[in-house]
Amino acid sequence: MIWIMLPEGLGTWLWCIPDVDQSQQWHTASSLEQLIQDTKSVYLGQEACVFFPTQQAQFFEQSLSRQQYKQLGKQGTAYLIEDMTIDPVDYLAVFDYFAHDRVYLMAMPQALLATYQQSLALLPWNVRALLPDFLLFPEPKAQQLILGQIGDRKRVRWSTWRGWTWEQDELIELLMQSADQPIREIIGYGVEQASIQTVVDQVLAHSTQNTDVVFTLQGDRTEGIPWVPVSFRHPFNVLRTSVQRQRLSGYWIACGLILTAAVAMQALYDGLRWWKYQKLSDQTAQLVINQYKQWFPDDGRITEQNVKRHFKAKLQANTPADRQALELISRVGAVMQQANLIAQQIDYQADTLNVRLLAKDAQAINQVAEQFKQQGLSVTIGTIEPQAAGVVGQLQIQ
Repeated sequence: MIWIMLPEGLGTWLWCIPDVDQSQQWHTASSLEQLIQDTKSVYLGQEACVFFPTQQAQFFEQSLSRQQYKQLGKQGTAYLIEDMTIDPVDYLAVFDYFAHDRVYLMAMPQALLATYQQSLALLPWNVRALLPDFLLFPEPKAQQLILGQIGDRKRVRWSTWRGWTWEQDELIELLMQSADQPIREIIGYGVEQASIQTVVDQVLAHSTQNTDVVFTLQGDRTEGIPWVPVSFRHPFNVLRTSVQRQRLSGYWIACGLILTAAVAMQALYDGLRWWKYQKLSDQTAQLVINQYKQWFPDDGRITEQNVKRHFKAKLQANTPADRQALELISRVGAVMQQANLIAQQIDYQADTLNVRLLAKDAQAINQVAEQFKQQGLSVTIGTIEPQAAGVVGQLQIQ
């Protein structure tokens, strides 16, 4: 198992292998290419758990009875955050978990999630989980606050389901609004004692109760952070397809056994279904072959048996281009998210990112183009077409 932390903007990649003494010893890589080079001798092809920057998502929690939670369903639960986020709920991917009459939610833009999924599919590891990086730090107990630093990334965790980046100017006000109990103990991992003392002073200054706050420094900047078990079925794993929220009761186990027996008795029905799905599988394979031939018309004989090998060779040949595309999309996506603009279509060819942006007017397109230029990017504005919901502008970004 290898753990990988995605870079923040143009920052560095981080990776580690939780060792036998259960500690995190993190290594840096300036690029994805270097990361692969540093790990290819042992870890390529193994399972990987990837952590994305916590600030790319939003976290919420609300009191809710079990009956209300069941009545709302997954779609209805997502609209609980409608008044607490500036992004329309329809544009967000919302993940939830219910326990003890409270529902915990994590939301992130669907476009960003799609970008992550497409990018991770190109990595030479079997990526099993994509989680917010505050989960790398131990879960705090009641009235505890965890401060931690890995490389140049500072995170704070104040409950099982809540964490954020450590920005001291905004940290205390956020904690006072979110914490259910007063903070009485602060524990630091990989941070300097002076930094923790600053937070202690801020907590005391904002506290309405006359209590003492103690702090504990676990190791220094050179020592590892305790290993934290990570489940691939974690509710905030954005790669999961389903979550088993509750353990199966004996009643549901019995129902499963009865259902299995009933299905076993319908051999003819299953045979008809198999024939139908086999036919669909053959059609899908032919569509894949046709699509490959459209992308690479100069290749030789392509069949269902060798298309996977040919496509894998193309991916390996284009690894540098994939890395450049990922870095460019990361920079562009941060600006688009800040400007609250939606990309209708993204196409990367010949070191150029072609983006179709949906905005309220042409001025918004020009403004975001200026922001791209301030980031050091070369931007060309193409056609701007009016739409029912605003305008759609074509940008070429290098």
